[in-house]
Amino acid sequence: MFEAILLKCILSLRGERSISGVYHLIQGKRSSQTLQDARIYELDRLFGVYPQLNKEQVNNVMEQMVNKGWIEVNEEGMPVIKDAGVNHLSSSIINKNHYFNGMVYHRHVTIFEKRLRLLIQTVTCTKINNLSFLPIEEDSAIQQWVKIKYRENRLNDLANSLFEEINALLLTVHDKEAELFTARLTGGNLTGRTREQLALQYQMIKENVDLNIRHTWFYIFQKVIKHPGSYPALFLGMEGLQTSELITDSAKQTYEWLRRGFELEEICKKRRLKLSTIQDHVVEAALVMPAFDITPFITIEDQQTIGRMQDELKTNKLKNLYESLNKKYSYFELRLVLARTNYAQKEKNTHGQPSTS
Repeated sequence: MFEAILLKCILSLRGERSISGVYHLIQGKRSSQTLQDARIYELDRLFGVYPQLNKEQVNNVMEQMVNKGWIEVNEEGMPVIKDAGVNHLSSSIINKNHYFNGMVYHRHVTIFEKRLRLLIQTVTCTKINNLSFLPIEEDSAIQQWVKIKYRENRLNDLANSLFEEINALLLTVHDKEAELFTARLTGGNLTGRTREQLALQYQMIKENVDLNIRHTWFYIFQKVIKHPGSYPALFLGMEGLQTSELITDSAKQTYEWLRRGFELEEICKKRRLKLSTIQDHVVEAALVMPAFDITPFITIEDQQTIGRMQDELKTNKLKNLYESLNKKYSYFELRLVLARTNYAQKEKNTHGQPSTS
């Protein structure tokens, strides 16, 4: 699965982003550039699906894929997929139907997982009178949430409901995913197995252990969202987790100042942030908010000029656009137009007509 995710990113990025760009996207770096890459290259579902990923893991697997003849590195140092890589990707779940939806849910799934893992440990240990167990989650907010839910619900009812609901959902996923998922749980007299142990048992790389389990959590999370009445115990873990149009809290604050009519320079002073940071927030809003109006920052005529050049060059590389337009427009203006045009194109592909801003 990890190789397929890398290949999917490399294919979609078309040799226009580095290995670091791929890494930041999958890991979920909250930067305007990474967010924009995820949106304009239509990789938003894979954004942030592997938050514990490190750069060394990516480099190692990239090197293996080069040796297999699946990818190559071009003259600019960018990874490019080869026919063998496309063939391998074509048979993967990542190229078909999968439940990753990172741009929308990656942070919520992480909290949901931590809450449920600790809640399962708490109720199962308590049932056998093991009251001195060491919690598997050290996050104080997660621990406090579990204490509250434990006090609010009857132990036997909660334990039975969690088992029945999780069991019902795991019966609908691939056997390997269900086995990996349950093997990592800690509770009662059982300690969850390490990813190294599972990798050895199932003859797979550790990254695939992580991603198969992560995929199952995404699946469970979305099933519970759609059918909360069918999974009341699991739905407890949804408390306070609402989807947000803006990825970063800081961008939300900037948007509120914009909505109140303040200029960018004024917002810089009020928030004590650099202009480039505030501009990043504006681009972020343009990327994810269909009603966000970018005309205060660049005229419709200039938007059309940049759009025509993008169509002609068939690229999302800012440097190419900047130079081809004789450096007339700033990188901020170019990024805004790319954000809006790619959002509109995505909506057109999804719904048959472009969205309006």
